Amino acid sequence: MSDPFRPKDDSWPLGLSPTLGIPLPQRMLALTIHRDQYGPPSRSVHLEAVPAPRLKPNEAKRVLVAILATGPNFNTNFAALGLPVPVFGKGDTASAHVPGSDALGIVVDAGPGVSGSRSARRSSSIRGPAGTSGGTRRNDGFNAQFAVVDEERAVPVTGTLRNHTPERLAAMLLTYGTAYRTVVERLSVRPGDAVLVMGGGKGTSFPGAQIAKSLGARVLLVGSNPELARDLIARGWPMPSWTAARSRKRRSV
Repeated sequence: MSDPFRPKDDSWPLGLSPTLGIPLPQRMLALTIHRDQYGPPSRSVHLEAVPAPRLKPNEAKRVLVAILATGPNFNTNFAALGLPVPVFGKGDTASAHVPGSDALGIVVDAGPGVSGSRSARRSSSIRGPAGTSGGTRRNDGFNAQFAVVDEERAVPVTGTLRNHTPERLAAMLLTYGTAYRTVVERLSVRPGDAVLVMGGGKGTSFPGAQIAKSLGARVLLVGSNPELARDLIARGWPMPSWTAARSRKRRSV
């Protein structure tokens, strides 16, 4: 009986971590959205074998990454639905789109113009919204076993970040990058500022609260989910004021 976890010449099993001496496969598994087949993700997103990418001669400043984990987010839903615009742009001849906006992987090949720090063994990679890269429409997202990414979008994993799992690291950059741009670049939060965060700690709201708090701001989280409030308390946040008020009300009855 063949071993399903043993790499073959033309493909790798899901979850295989690249190792020196294992040749890169010719094909890979990827989530795909086909042209003119938009709809709910459960119907329009498929898992199938497609050709594995390789660096081209004109891609001196890009790297090939073996994906270990990808970050789930709403961009895949938008791509599946073709919203706000179809992922296949004008003049685009591709027949399939691979969604996925951020991931954690291992750099397995680098163009000759890539600096040594970018070709480090592990890197988190991030792009813009699904189907784009720096404003340029692309169809080679990260919900696949391999992806080619621009050098500046491959961020080496260093220090204490190496203690986290690939799954956790894969889900960080798009979420925390969005929160950072909002809190630091657009709002210019300073020590002593009061920051109101809607959503009570879901999605980008919790990273936004973390960043604002680290800058010395007074953070107010607003939400209606008691389970989420308990989770926030477990992460070290003070008891939300509405939870404390409800507790006092129960004791007074």
